Amino acid sequence: MNICVFLSAADLDERYTAPARDFARLLGKADHTLVWGGSDTGLMKVVADGVQEAGGRLVGVSVDFLAAKARTDADEMTITKDLAWGYLPRPLGSGGGRRSSSPSPTRSSSWPAAPAPSTRPPRSWN
Repeated sequence: MNICVFLSAADLDERYTAPARDFARLLGKADHTLVWGGSDTGLMKVVADGVQEAGGRLVGVSVDFLAAKARTDADEMTITKDLAWGYLPRPLGSGGGRRSSSPSPTRSSSWPAAPAPSTRPPRSWN
């Protein structure tokens, strides 16, 4: 099963890293795939390390301006211009360990069409 986790790339206190490490080991031992922001720093690194050490797969999705922080030994890593809805340079799962940095992403046929823009006026929070 692919499990997507959103986490911090900051180095955090042990009260955060310990449960993250335990969770990661459970994912890896159950042979799940971690889908995460691809960073090799902070809490992202802690969880990716735990999943990989326990035998799970790593699939990273990152953006151009963070490419220098991307993990180099992930099973898959997609580097894209931005994280716009439904656009990736290539569909996830189409290859192991390859990096992609297409300057003009194309729509993946497996993704739904982007939602139509709203015609309603912006909501006032006053």
